[in-house]
Amino acid sequence: MRKQTAPAPPYGTSGSSSAPIPNFIKDGTFRKPQATANGYLAIGGPDTDLMGAWEVKAGKLVVVYSPGYTQTSHQAVDIGGAGLEQAFEVPVDANVEITWMHSRNTDPTCPGETNQAYGADVRDAADNRVLASHHYEPDGADFVQISPELTLKFTANRSSSYILTFTGRAPKACGALIYNVVGRGASGR
Repeated sequence: MRKQTAPAPPYGTSGSSSAPIPNFIKDGTFRKPQATANGYLAIGGPDTDLMGAWEVKAGKLVVVYSPGYTQTSHQAVDIGGAGLEQAFEVPVDANVEITWMHSRNTDPTCPGETNQAYGADVRDAADNRVLASHHYEPDGADFVQISPELTLKFTANRSSSYILTFTGRAPKACGALIYNVVGRGASGR
């Protein structure tokens, strides 16, 4: 006899409860560390302290831009040469998505840097298996939400521990800027 499985819970909830899943990404607005008023702060990896919940991977570079540099009301992170990670947990059987805003880097000290491509993925912390992955390249200098079809969506089937990684494709800094990274229950697949 064939074993029947229960249907998946609706997106945005966990299988054990219908309670909404709060934002599980910590400091997705990159408030720590504070860049100088109209400048930036370069952080070389390995670093597990300066960026709070985020970890800069060994041999990589992350640049935190001030609101003055981003020409917005918030800081942002240049992930051009970055390997930036955050571990997080969600309830087993939860359907979740991770989204953020991005823009091209218009830093005047980066003339001619055309490679703004980067990747993002979510891996199971237990076995390093990739659960969701996409490649991105922002079109303009204004911060825009990544398109819905490119959000990182997955169902937490086995483990409750996961790792989000942003990987720059530029040989150094001067890559795309990211901001407002949010993890929440997904509304659809």
